[in-house]
Amino acid sequence: YQEFFIVFVVSSPKSLTTTSHLSKLNSVRSRSDKAPTRTSVPVFCSRFVAGPVSHVALDTVPVFSEELVLVSPESFPSITRIDEMTGRTVIAFKVGCAYRRYLEDWMLEAGITPGGVLETSSYHVILACVAAGTGFAAVPRSVLDAVAVKGEFRVHPLPGPASKVDTLLAWRSDYTSAKLDALKEILIS
Repeated sequence: YQEFFIVFVVSSPKSLTTTSHLSKLNSVRSRSDKAPTRTSVPVFCSRFVAGPVSHVALDTVPVFSEELVLVSPESFPSITRIDEMTGRTVIAFKVGCAYRRYLEDWMLEAGITPGGVLETSSYHVILACVAAGTGFAAVPRSVLDAVAVKGEFRVHPLPGPASKVDTLLAWRSDYTSAKLDALKEILIS
């Protein structure tokens, strides 16, 4: 079978697209010594996941940290009391998104009951909905830095554990490959 790695660079402070990094990955040849069978094709080799991850069958290495911030429309009143968020619409990715889970955990701890949840599929849609006054969202600060949206939102820091999300590279503990080793070396160097 062939090994494949698809690297999505969202906002890592370390670029994975430099010539030296790509040459390291390309220098490791794919193994094709076995014909594919149902049992020989791995379920997954590695993934980027939001931490923390604690499972006996997985190994991880930290890749980078994201600062999550709450964004509300400029038309909303300044959020000075947490109870002002109750009844307002949350704009988020579908259930299963780690950032949504962090936001929901924070709202639960703070006693905030949203008026509803509008599920979207991209940061562009989330930010457009917030800018239009639909509701509020939690996004990585790096997303705001990447899109020119200065002045369209009120940005509020999230308190406690919701404010920082570690992104990890995770892989099955029983899985080894030269490509995985090369990717780990690039990420931690």
